[in-house]
Amino acid sequence: MKVFGGVFIVILGYLLLWPVPIAPMSWQAPSSNGFSGQFAENTRLSGLTLIALDSDNGPEDFAYFSALLEQGRLYQSICISGLESLQTQNATPLIRPGCFKVHLHEHQLPSFDATVARVAAAHAFDLPAAIHCVTRAELVFALSVLEAAGSHAGDRIEHGAIIEPDLEAWLVDLGPGIVTQPHFILDRG
Repeated sequence: MKVFGGVFIVILGYLLLWPVPIAPMSWQAPSSNGFSGQFAENTRLSGLTLIALDSDNGPEDFAYFSALLEQGRLYQSICISGLESLQTQNATPLIRPGCFKVHLHEHQLPSFDATVARVAAAHAFDLPAAIHCVTRAELVFALSVLEAAGSHAGDRIEHGAIIEPDLEAWLVDLGPGIVTQPHFILDRG
């Protein structure tokens, strides 16, 4: 231990007392210009317009976004989902038709036969169905529609908020994808 202490004192003395060719200088920080130049407040995004999209997107929406892409005003690729009439649109590398959307509301479910016919028509045009379900009744309705219309690759249940164990076998048999949003539980309890 004495040897270690002696070595430590020698090293410390060398570092503190041995002359070195470095002359210390003080540094003064430049004065702040505040939030100006590249640090100025950026309000460019506050002037943007929210484009409300819902399940009723059709060819006119496809044309609108195609024009924005051509004008260089939109900088992303787009997959538009909505009405089954989207199948009439020509896909490009930046925009393509997505799926046929069905928004279900338990208190006002659409006609079962009409929904089956629309899903089957979308499937005939190679458009999968995306059915929004947040209650058990909506899920049973959606699975009944998919069973009657026939399953298609890419069909999916969106939100999947209430999927009870007794419906699992039916889901597996029909094979739709399930898109969940677990943050709903945190946000809405």
